[in-house]
Amino acid sequence: MECRRNGKLESKHEGLVVVGDIIEIKIGSSLPADGIFLEGIGVECDESSMTGESLLCTKDTLANCLKKLSDMKSENPVMTESTLKELPSPLLLSGSYIKSGEGRFLAIAVGEQSCVGKVLAALKEKPTMTPLQKKLEGVADFIGKIGFYTAIATVGVLFIRYFISRIAYGLWAASDVGLCFGFVILGITVLIVAIPEGLPLAVTIALAYSVGKMFEENNFVKTLMVFLLIIIKVSPVK
Repeated sequence: MECRRNGKLESKHEGLVVVGDIIEIKIGSSLPADGIFLEGIGVECDESSMTGESLLCTKDTLANCLKKLSDMKSENPVMTESTLKELPSPLLLSGSYIKSGEGRFLAIAVGEQSCVGKVLAALKEKPTMTPLQKKLEGVADFIGKIGFYTAIATVGVLFIRYFISRIAYGLWAASDVGLCFGFVILGITVLIVAIPEGLPLAVTIALAYSVGKMFEENNFVKTLMVFLLIIIKVSPVK
């Protein structure tokens, strides 16, 4: 792409654009940086990839944008959302495309500081756990610990009972190895059964059912108390 740096027009790769470059744009150009529109004719930009807005956004200089805003306010002091959408914008977002016109703009943000850079950085970040996920993880850990200690206690009691009975009666046999192995298997079974694998599914079903009931009653809920909804029946919030 062509950009003007230090007064000279040069051909640069998109990754080599720096702040302060004046970049030439035309139909089909992909914007490599955020910038301010300087001059051009009939420039319309597709910003759907960044804003989700399917309508083309008209670009114009800052002076022309302010002038048009002043004219619209003089004609109609009450500005609505529909009228504001008719205003051109002097800002260009990286990652958008030029659909019509040609002109030039001043790069003011590149790399990680641009819109595309911030989106990519957000995608690389490890998503944080929601309050519901943290509570569910805490409950699962608590139940798992109880199951672990219960399994150890069960195996310990069985072995103590076994040794006391054998010492009292003096009965020892090779077949007792299988009996001791059965004690260990029983402890593992208790541990596996105690792990709440179905807890997330149960909470999801309970939430879906609760939200459906509140929707039928036309309720508006700002904060959803998950465990209260699961354990007890909460009166609707009007």
